[in-house]
Amino acid sequence: MFLKEFIIKEAISDPALSLINEISDIIVAQFFIKEGVQISLYAKNKRDYASLIELINNLNIDEKLPSYFVYKIKNAEIKELNNNEVNNWKKYLVDVEIDSKLRIVTPWSKNKNFKSIIINPSLAFGTGHHSTTKGCISILCKLKNLNFVPEKSLDIGCGSGILSLAAHKLFNIESYLYDIDERAIIETKRNFEFNNIKNFNNIFLSKDINYSIKYDLIMINISKEYIFENIEKILRNNFSYLIISGFMFKDFNDINTYVKKNNLSINMMYDFSSWISLGLSKNVKNN
Repeated sequence: MFLKEFIIKEAISDPALSLINEISDIIVAQFFIKEGVQISLYAKNKRDYASLIELINNLNIDEKLPSYFVYKIKNAEIKELNNNEVNNWKKYLVDVEIDSKLRIVTPWSKNKNFKSIIINPSLAFGTGHHSTTKGCISILCKLKNLNFVPEKSLDIGCGSGILSLAAHKLFNIESYLYDIDERAIIETKRNFEFNNIKNFNNIFLSKDINYSIKYDLIMINISKEYIFENIEKILRNNFSYLIISGFMFKDFNDINTYVKKNNLSINMMYDFSSWISLGLSKNVKNN
């Protein structure tokens, strides 16, 4: 196996990461470290890197990637890994402590206990290290502190299932999860098994979401484009609380315009590395 490894200043968006993993034979992983964002690109042979660069150029996807990422991928040194180094990526996946109530750990962590969520790292997004995931779970923890007691939740674009696992840990809630990526559904089910949650049947590979159910809590960590396209369907549901994320601080004005237009109020906001997570409630209309 061959590795290209380098540090960049900002995280790559989940859609761009997903696109690379979808169209190439290279596995791309990013880890948040003190110096910035550690990028690791794993390939079976050296030719895979040339193929990825050709794809980026031919498909014009470089506009979805930071220019310094494209520069680094073209110029970073290729290192051949020996058998002892193949699993070195695991050292970057340290436990993530959200607050005193919740910690996200890997299956090989030595710190698993009653407040741990076990997530098996994979190509499905949501290890707890990304800023949007931290923001959403921070809002869930705050809701717990405020004695919010939801009974049903909806997780749109569930990825690894991490947000629903956090909600289950905090509220013992009945959750409904949707994703259009089969890998995400497979990994979500595996992660529920890791966390000893049995008889969990509400995980759906579908873009058609059942809004006829009354959800107390809706969670969306995808992109602002998805939110804009689907906000009317979402608002028709009589939810109590909405968590949205997947966009950066520079997009906040666009998001805030939609929030006000649709009679919502922002009552929580977390900003980690310029990625924004918002907690929203419906305004009560006066008669």
